[in-house]
Amino acid sequence: MSRRPSRLEVAFRLPDGRVRQAVGEHTAVISTDDEVELSWWRGDRKLKAVPAAVRREHPDEVKRLRELAKQTRQQQATLVRALEAGYAGETAPPYRQLEGRSVTDRLIWEFEVSPGVWRAELGLTVPDVPVRLWHPARASLEDVRAWREVVQGKELRQPYKQAFREVYLLTPPRRRPAPTPTGSPSTWWTTAGSARCSRSGAGRPTSWGHGTAATRGTPSG
Repeated sequence: MSRRPSRLEVAFRLPDGRVRQAVGEHTAVISTDDEVELSWWRGDRKLKAVPAAVRREHPDEVKRLRELAKQTRQQQATLVRALEAGYAGETAPPYRQLEGRSVTDRLIWEFEVSPGVWRAELGLTVPDVPVRLWHPARASLEDVRAWREVVQGKELRQPYKQAFREVYLLTPPRRRPAPTPTGSPSTWWTTAGSARCSRSGAGRPTSWGHGTAATRGTPSG
């Protein structure tokens, strides 16, 4: 029986929908820099709506581009859900397949620059080394604060709550070792369990987790 592809594998296979196309005397642009947007241009001037001449003379092309923009929004949403669900897993997904996509520029990544030593950077900037998504549970309080300042200072809209993700420390009655991305026991819950935690009163929120000396995540500059 063949293995069913994971959500992340499916998301990585979906095409990137960025498009710039001439339609008559105008240009249609589907951008994915922040939110997916279909915009219309005449020269270097962005128009507020689909030009009347384009609607009249190219209705099928307008329909096709709108459908492509819709599919691209769905692709982006699938990819973001997959990244958020899979980024704390033990097996590193093929993140390098995402190089060149705008979604990666707004996320914090960790690169294994030497055995056991990971360096955090914004965007997929370090080639040819193992890579994983940065997680606050692996970072020190100082590093978490520093990255939050970077995200705020650059006015970044991250695809999901990464720098500002809450981490919950379980109180003794609820502590049970659980596997972490490094395979070591952990007593930390992220926001995936926060609703149960807050309802039961079993946990208390904090902004930091089990950082290690081998992890260096403080932003430079």
